[in-house]
Amino acid sequence: MTKNSINLEKRGLLGRIGRILVCSVLLLSSAIQASASSGTRIEIEGIDGGKAILNLASEPLRTMTPAPFHLMLIDGTGIPITGAEVRCDLTMPAMPMPENRPKIREKDGFYWGEAVFTMAGAWQAAFQVTMPDGRLEILIFDLDPVLLK
Repeated sequence: MTKNSINLEKRGLLGRIGRILVCSVLLLSSAIQASASSGTRIEIEGIDGGKAILNLASEPLRTMTPAPFHLMLIDGTGIPITGAEVRCDLTMPAMPMPENRPKIREKDGFYWGEAVFTMAGAWQAAFQVTMPDGRLEILIFDLDPVLLK
């Protein structure tokens, strides 16, 4: 073997390794994007010019299937609001429903709960937020139609 043939073999091997690495990175980034986009994310205008972001772990939403969620409250300067007292009411605007109020707990700057939708159709999640300074805000999220299980 000549010196050049070894270099060509090394280059061929490096080329294959490079292609494998590029393919691996592309597959990994696709998987990360798919996992980041799974679930239902709704953003509305929030408190004091900020925003409220509701993330439900399920998409599509299904009846009688627990759907963990978290709510993030962000003030007008982009800082998460912590220390608020938050209540949630899940309702169907088109019909009267029995009370459906998931318990909410705060952890790591998020307000966590678990929704269970009893019927298929259009739902709303209304959050009553009592701010640390005592002000009361109501945030209403229109949810994607809930499908049968």
